[in-house]
Amino acid sequence: YEPPPPSRRPGSDPLARGKGDDKLCLSELGEPLLETVLTPGQLLYVPAGFPHTTGTVDPHDGSHVCDPPEPSVGLTVGIDTHIWGLNYFSSRQGALALASLPDQLTPTQLDPDKYWRGMRVPQSVG
Repeated sequence: YEPPPPSRRPGSDPLARGKGDDKLCLSELGEPLLETVLTPGQLLYVPAGFPHTTGTVDPHDGSHVCDPPEPSVGLTVGIDTHIWGLNYFSSRQGALALASLPDQLTPTQLDPDKYWRGMRVPQSVG
């Protein structure tokens, strides 16, 4: 799914939408950008900020099952660059602080394209 525009929830962490107490309904997302079935040994990179859902399918007929006949493991590995301040907005804020200048920018009020460029999150998985 495309990341929801930050302006929908000003003040919330756009890269943590749908996690913890932040509920993100499928009805807010539109159509999936990609729907695929991975086979053993494959992996899929999902950029930070891109909502996604996962499920297990029966390897014999491809149907969705809740209790798979074979073990399945999903693993998420993430480097929270926004938490560690490894993005354009944090660099800008640090440079302004060193120059004793005020930072009057509120990133979540920018249009989505400018926001995601500042967070260095790709616009598409293509």
